[in-house]
Amino acid sequence: MKDRLAVYGLDKPFGPDAFYSTIGSVVSSYVEATGARWTDWTDPDRTADEPAGS
Repeated sequence: MKDRLAVYGLDKPFGPDAFYSTIGSVVSSYVEATGARWTDWTDPDRTADEPAGS
């Protein structure tokens, strides 16, 4: 997507920090920036009845 936006010059308003290589890296960055509580579905200490992302 980033390359597609660059072809039309539309990547400049966002800056390089707005693009992430994976969804996981976006979530990690968001959690770090906001302090949001997040339990990943792969975390071993998550209980079976606890929804992911809670």
